[in-house]
Amino acid sequence: MVAGKSGGKEGGLLSSENIIIALLAMLIFITSFYFFSTQLREHDVRGLKVLSRGDPLTEMTSILSGSKTTIKAFAYPGEDARNSYVALLTAEIAGAFSASGRNVSTYAYVPEEVNSTQRYIGCDESTDFCSNEKIVVQLDPCNCMRISDGKIYVLYEEEKIKQPSLRTQLRGVFGGVLRQK
Repeated sequence: MVAGKSGGKEGGLLSSENIIIALLAMLIFITSFYFFSTQLREHDVRGLKVLSRGDPLTEMTSILSGSKTTIKAFAYPGEDARNSYVALLTAEIAGAFSASGRNVSTYAYVPEEVNSTQRYIGCDESTDFCSNEKIVVQLDPCNCMRISDGKIYVLYEEEKIKQPSLRTQLRGVFGGVLRQK
């Protein structure tokens, strides 16, 4: 026997251990690529924080490309003061559509409403826009817009909505996107 060699078969490049290591490395690479390619990234659009996978303005233009857009506003039961903030944001966004000559419909959804017939406000048998919303307005501590699932989520908390600059920025972003069409 020659010194330094074992008596068994030598592992070559195609040994089962090397194949397993290569497969594991490939699996880790593919998983990492998928994870990072599907992650929302933070962008600054005219001073607003926007979370999206790609270019936010391109994504918004694509989402709003149809002839009709629906805005779904998450509301609260009864005469809750938070509804004023939701309505204010919804009106600013709808105003951008109106100024651009675009058709927009809005409705409120009240998920906490006990009476199921009052969960959808502004919807009845004569309306056909209470589904397939492209924009969702909701009170949320994100203080951002999030573009995902083919929708634009406008997510701000009360204190931020009180600032007139936010409403002006939102109208400007939506107005700019609508003018690109």
